[in-house]
Amino acid sequence: MNLKNVDLGSRGRIFLILGLFIREALSPWTGHLWDFEVWIRNAYSVAEGMNPYTLLPPAPGLSFAFLGQSMPSVGYLPLWSIILAGIFKLYQILPAGNRFLLYFLLKQPQVLGDVFLAYLISKIILRAGGSLQASRSALNLWLILPYPIIISAIWGQFDSLVSFIWLSSLFAVLWIRRSTLLGLGILLKSFPLVTVPYHLLVRKSIPWRGIVLALAVPVTFTILIFALTGWGYSGLGNVAFTAHGTLGGMTYANILFTPPLSGIIAQTSLLSITVAALWVGAVLAANLLAAKRFGNGGFENLVQAMILITAVFFLTRWSINEQYLIYLLPLLLIDLSIWHPERKMLFNSTWILGLLFLTVNNDLFLRFLGPLYPSTVNLDTMIAYSSSFTGLRYALLDILGALFSINILQLGLVTLNPKRDSRPWIVRLKIW
Repeated sequence: MNLKNVDLGSRGRIFLILGLFIREALSPWTGHLWDFEVWIRNAYSVAEGMNPYTLLPPAPGLSFAFLGQSMPSVGYLPLWSIILAGIFKLYQILPAGNRFLLYFLLKQPQVLGDVFLAYLISKIILRAGGSLQASRSALNLWLILPYPIIISAIWGQFDSLVSFIWLSSLFAVLWIRRSTLLGLGILLKSFPLVTVPYHLLVRKSIPWRGIVLALAVPVTFTILIFALTGWGYSGLGNVAFTAHGTLGGMTYANILFTPPLSGIIAQTSLLSITVAALWVGAVLAANLLAAKRFGNGGFENLVQAMILITAVFFLTRWSINEQYLIYLLPLLLIDLSIWHPERKMLFNSTWILGLLFLTVNNDLFLRFLGPLYPSTVNLDTMIAYSSSFTGLRYALLDILGALFSINILQLGLVTLNPKRDSRPWIVRLKIW
């Protein structure tokens, strides 16, 4: 999609500078104590010729967490590891090399992906018939919205980049471009796969040969990388594990962590497998329903279909990490900016509930201070797992996960029936 025609206006340019400055200012000093540490070790190890799908030792002078132990590697196909290694090679040739410079460089795909995503949201709104004012407002809002800033610039997750590529694939003009971008998104992270059945059912979106091309992109690239590097395919089990997910996250499924349910599920392998695989059948059914209900073409139907499929994914997959919301929020923002402005409160309740969960789950953001203050890693572990606050923390996460799922359930129902009252249920119940 061509982004050069986005007219920012003077106010938009101010928001662009502000949004970019906030992200870049936060990026060198922050990072998730596990995920970002894995990025650091991946960058160093792959640049040194190591297999990223093995246990990774600390990177000398660069690691900040779990310094006395090796860590499992990335759970993604190899493109992200190659990108990290390329960034490390760049870091090696730059002067004044210190670990914070590396942290800053490792955050650039995430930061720039998030800014490009803001542009893309704005462009889609214009192309789908929204006003220039609506386009600018959405752009400005995304640039200063706390949630994507935390996920990309502070946490260090690259879902904004994947979301940018995925949304670009949905709204590209040529099917070859749509298919290639969809394949590239899948190559980075598996989420775009959940919408592939919709494209197969709705030929106006992507023809079947386009789906073949989209799936060929990650498969071919992966085979070539493994053949060239000789890494061996055993490490792809990490990718399967990531696609499967672990119990819990930003969902009602948190209650399955609590006794006696956790013990029952752990002891009954068939039940465990059934619960874990439930989302696959549910998402397939959601694709069928979306194709039937929103398969007549047009931008609005496409957006509604993607919202519905994503909502069902959130409601049935037993592991919904906070970064998954980066795929849903842009769709909701596009929708309310053009067709359903009455859903603004539902959009706000979605990201606010997500932010509350994110805050509690990461111990009031203490978990992100490890790069600047490595001593906080041990403190965070103590607070999360071995302090008097542990019980309260898990109770809050259970409540927030349930409220978030209720909010997503309402979102799915409103998408299927736009005549429903879109005021958030938790607001109508006067819960505060």
